Amino acid sequence: MSLERRRGCIDTQHPAISVRRQAELLGVHRSGLYYSPRSRGYDDLDVKSMIDEVYTEQPFYGSRRLSVVVSERMGRPVSRKQIQRLMREMGIQAIGPVPSLSSPAKDHEVYPYLLRGKKISAPDEVWSTDITYVRLSRDFAFLTAIIDWYSRYVLSWRLSNTLDSVAPIEALREAIRWQALIQQKPQAPGQLQSILSL
Repeated sequence: MSLERRRGCIDTQHPAISVRRQAELLGVHRSGLYYSPRSRGYDDLDVKSMIDEVYTEQPFYGSRRLSVVVSERMGRPVSRKQIQRLMREMGIQAIGPVPSLSSPAKDHEVYPYLLRGKKISAPDEVWSTDITYVRLSRDFAFLTAIIDWYSRYVLSWRLSNTLDSVAPIEALREAIRWQALIQQKPQAPGQLQSILSL
């Protein structure tokens, strides 16, 4: 039984068994029964918004400098640890030299650049994808776009509130599905269903 479920089994109003004894029987610490996690509230969103504003102007600022500038602009202290945590959540880091990134690992396989010398002369020869974050009024979202290099047409896109592989895979599947639909021009309803189920 999960910890949350065991905590849910405790009846604080039980007439015969005390909360202490119930916690002991279920193997739950009593401190966990009374703890309610602090909500992150709007403060983090205000600080994120300010970080984004400063980072857009000065992308080479790290957490130390961002902490100073954000504190000055907000008129109150913002700790470096909070800035670091929010930068991790936002998926941003300072642009600048970092140690030992130019030397590859010994066993790292080097993949060739397959488009070198290739003349892209028609649509659907080369697609690429881009993922970027979009600042909203009180939050952030991640935008994934599949782009055709020749026409520079956005084939499909997805908006997500998390930076995981679900949105890019969905965007790619949608692009493949619509391109198959355009190229095959289905004659029968069953053929259309098979294309849409890709």
